[in-house]
Parts: sequence; C-alpha cells; structure tokens
Amino acid sequence: QSAFDIALENRIITDDEYEEYFGRRRYSKKQIKNIEKKYIEKDRKKFVSKKADNKTLDKVYRIFIDHMTSYSDKDIEEQVENEIKKLKRKAKQGNDFAKAKLKEFDKNDYMKHPNNRRLTINDYNYLKKERQLSDKEIEEHFFFSMPKRFKYYAFRKKLKQEFGENYEEIIKTIPGFFKEKKKDYFNFAKQEGIGFAIKNNCNQIVGIQIRRRTKSNTGLRYVWFSSSFAEMDDEKFEYGTGSGSPVDVVIPEKIKYPTIGITEGKFKALKMAKEYNIIALSVQGVSSWRGALKELRNLENNLQVTRQYGKPFKAMYVAMAFDADMNCNIQVYEQLKNFSDELEKNGYKTLYLNWDEELGKGIDDLINNGNKKYIQKYEKFQFDKKYEQMNIDKNMLRKYYDYFFKEKSQDYCVK
Repeated sequence: QSAFDIALENRIITDDEYEEYFGRRRYSKKQIKNIEKKYIEKDRKKFVSKKADNKTLDKVYRIFIDHMTSYSDKDIEEQVENEIKKLKRKAKQGNDFAKAKLKEFDKNDYMKHPNNRRLTINDYNYLKKERQLSDKEIEEHFFFSMPKRFKYYAFRKKLKQEFGENYEEIIKTIPGFFKEKKKDYFNFAKQEGIGFAIKNNCNQIVGIQIRRRTKSNTGLRYVWFSSSFAEMDDEKFEYGTGSGSPVDVVIPEKIKYPTIGITEGKFKALKMAKEYNIIALSVQGVSSWRGALKELRNLENNLQVTRQYGKPFKAMYVAMAFDADMNCNIQVYEQLKNFSDELEKNGYKTLYLNWDEELGKGIDDLINNGNKKYIQKYEKFQFDKKYEQMNIDKNMLRKYYDYFFKEKSQDYCVK
C-alpha cells in the first residue's frame, strides 16, 4: 500500500490505476511482472510520455465526439417512442411518478433540442433536470452518451480523411484507443455512461472523463477514457495509452473577479464558474493538484481570459472548495494542505470554503439546494490551525475509543 501511495502522490500512476491495481489487493505473478515491466520501462525512458500533443488530442477527440455519437433522426424517433412506451407501462402499473412524467412529456421538445445528436433522452434529462445545466453548457463542454463500438467505422473514415493513410500512427498515441492483437484491429475502451470533455486553458480537449451509469467494482463513478489496461496485457493488446490526470479549466462568459476556484469534478467547476463569474479549475482526484499550478500560470497569459476580464488577468485569490467530507478525512486535508502550501509559495493567497455536509456534499449540491449563504471562508492559516487541533482531538478519541464508545463504530466516534 505504501508503494502505491507514493506512486500516486508523485503521479507515477493515476487515480484510476491506483483503484484498479490496489483495489484488487491480490496479484498473480504474471500481473506483478507486467506492472514491474511497465514502470521499469517508464523509468528507462525517464517518464517521456508517448501520448499525443494537446493539438492532436483536441482534433481526434472532437472527431470522436462528433462522428461516434451522432444519432440519426431514426435513432432519435426510436428513443422517444421507447421512452413513451416505458412511461405508459409504468403508469398503467400505478406509478405516480411515471404518470406525472408522461403528462409533461413533450415529444417535439426532445426532437428539436440542440443536443439530441449526442445524447440519449435519459442522459439529456439527467443533465438538464438533476444537474441543472443549460443547453449552451451541454454543447460547449461536449457532453455525450458513450457510443457503441459498431459506430467506429464512421470515426475511422473521418480520421483517414484528416490524417491520411498514416492515421493509425496517430491513434496509437490517443488515450482510450488500443489494438486487439487477435483481430489486428484498433478499438476503443467501452464504457456505459455520459462522457464529457476535459479542456485546458486554450479550450483544447485534452482528455475525456465518463460518468458511469453504475459504480465500478472499486466504487468509482467517474473514470477516464483511457487504455492503460492494454499496457498490462501485452499478449492480447498493444498500443494502450494512459490518460494521466489533466486539469479541467472552466472559463465563464464574463469574468468579474480576480479569484480562481479549485474543486474536484466537472459539475462542481461548472457551478462555481457560473454562480460566481470566476474561472474554475477541476482537479480529477485531490492528489492531482500539481497540474493545477501549471494551468494557473498559463491563465495569466491567456488572451481569451484577458478579453473576458477586460484587462490583463492576475489571480489575487485561490478559493478551494472540496467536498464537505474533507472535515472528517485527514488524507484529503493533507493533500490540500500540500497544495495550499505550494500555492502560497507561488504568490497565490489561499482561501478554504467550508460548510456543513447536511447542506450539500459538494459545492454544486450546496448551490442547487439554495444554501450558498452558509459557506464559511477561512484563510489558510486559520483553517490549518483548526484542522490541526481537530486532528489532535481525533487521535485522542481513537486512543480512548475502547473506553468511551464500545457500542458505536470507530467512524461514528471520530465524526
């Protein structure tokens, strides 16, 4: 576990790889050899990545989203009819929710909505109603329903037009794609869920993340569009590429304040940017903060940011808004403290945003629930001092747990 923790902290492995390998807990000799082989090779090459440059990633991912997820009129009509049948069946069984939904269901509304070419009706409704995203946000951030593999031909055809006969050399360097040795054929990592673009400060798509419809065996809801698994099984696959953990940059239409919000997750960053008219960065896993420093520096020289702010942009504050369970999670706090230490060394004044977990787990939940007025702001030295005292109390409770809380769980005691 210690080896994996060190590897994760130094970004030798991604959060997904940590979950995938450490989550198994047991390894065959073959798996150990493959993992060892991979990282010896990485060390030999001094960690030089074979991943494509940002310009190429952006071009390929845009083609993938546009040509793999383009539903025809027939597909859309079929989806609508299936949804109506399902609602009618449930309504007939006495389901009041289905009755109400059927009454308000507007077939024409879905048929004409601007994102029906990329999203199934259920995924579109989830983004609109539960996540409260606008059509413009859905469009600009490339939300799409993960496609079936039979659509790969259209994507391959377009790639050939763009890159010529050499297109397979490009695919080898794109996370999410791999070659099956038995079929001698390139394919992409199959996932069920909603995909969305991870974009850098230049509006380039540098990665794709997926919100799975169901959690993985390791409890993950969000996963990368990655093919790092192919590197671990060189008997079946070749040319797999890991995604890394690129930082997502959300720039609002109008930037009002010289503050940058930093959070974990696309939906939270979108909500912060829209609600406060600030630039928001999303790190994909709290241990992935090192990439955010680079994006922070790049934003100050960004022409789009200068234009939308009305003058050269210099961040005065960095506001960190991570889930409320940070209050009880020392590992999360320690990563954030490392991050905030580095931010202050680089001249960024840091604020912690904190709130009661009952008001909303993430900052997006908090805002959607109408509770943003309950956010407490702490300067770094204040919050660090409070957390240090809380950790002393927590260790004391653990020490005397057997005496005071025999009938309760240890987690309950600590909380």
